[in-house]
Amino acid sequence: MELTQILLDTQSTDSKKRIESEKKIELARENDHPLLLGLLAAELNEESNPLQSRQLAGLILKNTLVSKDEEKKKELANLWLNFNEKLRNEIKELLVLTLGSQQKIARNTSAQVIGAIAGVEFPCGVWSTVFEDLMQVLKIQKNNDNTREGVFTCLGYVCNELENYSFEISNLSEILLTIVDGMSEEETNLQIKYTATNALFNSLRFAHQIFENANDAKFLLDTLVSTSNVPDEKICQKVMECFVRIADLYYFSIGNQIDQIYTLTVEAMKSEYSTIAIHAIDFWGTICEKESKILEDIVLFGQLGEKSKIESKNYIKISSKELIPLLCELLVDTEEFDEFETGSWKVSDASTVCISLFAKHLGDPIFELIFDFLNKHLDSEDSDSKEAAITCFGAILEGISTECVLNYIQQIIPLILEHLKDKSIKVRNSSAYVIGRIFQFHLESLFIYISEGNENENENENENEKILLFDPVIEVLLDCFDDEPYPASTVVWAIQSLAIGGKAFQDKETTPISKHFIEIVRSLLKSTERADGDKHQLRYLSYEALILILHLAPMDCLEILFEVVEPIISRLEETMEYTNLTIQDRLRQAQIQGKLCGVLHSLTHRLDTEIINYVDRMMQCFLLLIKKTQTSVYEEVVMAIDSVVRVSGENFKTYLEDVHLFLSEGLNSVNEPRFCRLTITAISNIANYVKNSLPQEYFKNYIEILINNLSTKDLDPDLKIHMLSAFADFALCLPQFFENYLDTVGSILKKITFIKFDSNDELTNLVYLTKVRKTSLEVYTGIIQGLNFQNKGTLFLRFIEQVIFLLEQIAKDPKSELFEELIKKAVELIVDILSILSKQVKRFFNTQPIYHLINHCLESDDQKLKKIGGWAYKLLN
Repeated sequence: MELTQILLDTQSTDSKKRIESEKKIELARENDHPLLLGLLAAELNEESNPLQSRQLAGLILKNTLVSKDEEKKKELANLWLNFNEKLRNEIKELLVLTLGSQQKIARNTSAQVIGAIAGVEFPCGVWSTVFEDLMQVLKIQKNNDNTREGVFTCLGYVCNELENYSFEISNLSEILLTIVDGMSEEETNLQIKYTATNALFNSLRFAHQIFENANDAKFLLDTLVSTSNVPDEKICQKVMECFVRIADLYYFSIGNQIDQIYTLTVEAMKSEYSTIAIHAIDFWGTICEKESKILEDIVLFGQLGEKSKIESKNYIKISSKELIPLLCELLVDTEEFDEFETGSWKVSDASTVCISLFAKHLGDPIFELIFDFLNKHLDSEDSDSKEAAITCFGAILEGISTECVLNYIQQIIPLILEHLKDKSIKVRNSSAYVIGRIFQFHLESLFIYISEGNENENENENENEKILLFDPVIEVLLDCFDDEPYPASTVVWAIQSLAIGGKAFQDKETTPISKHFIEIVRSLLKSTERADGDKHQLRYLSYEALILILHLAPMDCLEILFEVVEPIISRLEETMEYTNLTIQDRLRQAQIQGKLCGVLHSLTHRLDTEIINYVDRMMQCFLLLIKKTQTSVYEEVVMAIDSVVRVSGENFKTYLEDVHLFLSEGLNSVNEPRFCRLTITAISNIANYVKNSLPQEYFKNYIEILINNLSTKDLDPDLKIHMLSAFADFALCLPQFFENYLDTVGSILKKITFIKFDSNDELTNLVYLTKVRKTSLEVYTGIIQGLNFQNKGTLFLRFIEQVIFLLEQIAKDPKSELFEELIKKAVELIVDILSILSKQVKRFFNTQPIYHLINHCLESDDQKLKKIGGWAYKLLN
């Protein structure tokens, strides 16, 4: 067949010709797939062919190997590996030859295909010599710039494909140093220098051998520094990206060059090219994150009574006096506001994030370092400088103590409220941002009484004549809901932050929010209806804020919530009527439907059984959604259904048949951990509230899905814990059904006792081990209590030995004592078992480790823990 012409015809403007050519390629694939692949590789390699057909051949070849869907990707990999080895080698030889093509697009396309093949073959040990093969091509063609560029590009793709695999690569140091050689000062071809730098970036994860050798590390870092002097934006940007990755991967190996890197990055931060400046800023942000994590580990190890094996180099503390003033200056964004570019990442954005990281790391001392900048610009005539100062203050608020900034916040609030009405849209936006940050992290600073003139009152003034500073802040903020979508979306975000910062108010009879609550809710509802609500996600954010603020409703505002129920249900019902929508409109519709479900979830949570008259209408909407809409809504739907279960109790049995398949699908969604976790919670609550009205066949289906999923390889660790916890609810609430699975669940619990960790992070492993042990104890507790309800407690005897083994593991681990809840669960289980099976099991519990757990409770200052220990001791003696 005339492959060249067929490939060209796939891009024809003539739809008939295009469809016909696509059919021919598909037919060739069905008739002789290996032959087609060989012809495609030959097409890509042939220099005389049109560039377009060569590129298309390579892309089709690549697409036979890769897919975004993991299952499809495995299927394609197996298909490729089952092809004749001779054919595969011939294809690879043609592709390697194409790396020296005269056409750059052909070289790059071939490099991508080789990367895809290596991603399939190298992990299986099939093409284990891919790096050596490419190095050999470099040696043979060392004077051919096209080949050198092609090989460096290819190395970048290969390393990128293999990044998520863990294995050693032989001769890696030699390979990396060869790449670095392509970046040397002697290399005059800028394209080769760029592709070599990019290859280095992609291979850095494998460079630990280099960084373990001080001389090799110095050579690599020195080369990067010298390469940064090349007058080429793309190369300099890639150098900065390399430094960011090195900071993350090899923090402890850059000390000898840190002064040099400091000078380089500070200059790069001032670069006229924003891409270079942003990555230079990111370097210091990454260093800051590393040092914050080290300090966290040091604290945690200290709590464990141990010394951390690593120490911070304190680069941030040492350099902060010079870096922070520079970062403040970089906050000044002189570009005019353009609502179509608000999603673009700027130097000022990177600086904001970096200052925020510094604040979380340094704490209160950072306030002194930015104070002059704030005083100079906070009320500046220049709106860009004013915006920068406001943003700067907002950026530090997460890491700094309220005590440190209390007076300053109270002092500048009147000015910030003025700035909410500023003529500059950027100033208005940043002012809303800083109020949101104050709400989230320093809300209590606004709970002082002031006069109407905003001057602090003397203590002897009549309190009834004063108002809280919080009151005018909310009032001015509510006035800003009608602003343009960009600042209005930040105003809405500030209300979200109020809900987050005010969590302590939840379930209180009345709060400072009470007097403003109805206006906040009405303003948010109005905001969801704005004609321009799709701009800057204003409508979406308004619903999100509504969800959060409803959760915060004080008891004296619950009646107001009924004002919201009817319109929200009606809106959700209306969305079901829209048909013949475009793909974009369907996605937008699904997003809004999800948020409406979220609002109903919040309302149900707060109103509890008072909302019962609306339950059927809500459930009819939810049932339509799970049948007709996008899966992106499922998380919100299952949460809403879960809240209905809680208020409906046993009456939820009416809907069990309708939701059964949906819940089964959710349990099977192990690749969507959050959806799966929410589904498990809903089913656990169904077991708890519906109890015996749950059909046994449904229970059988749910528990067998969980049992099967627990054997899934690479299951999300936290999801595994959640699945185990469901057994506790099943055993306690539905013991008559659970009885059939005692041995299976017992086997799972026994196996998980011998858990092995892939991670080398001791602290992460300890926390996870504690979760596993605690959940296992809860399952055993559910089983013994459930069996006892049926007067079948003796069936628990089969678990005694493995329970004792788990309890003694906990007792013998000195770190267990750091987790009071774990000890409490252990001794509570001991009490349950001894209370129900005393004479039959008492001898198993008369051991030193068991008494160690009990004595820990007896010696505790916690009276509840002491009481539990007393019960256990009495039952044993």
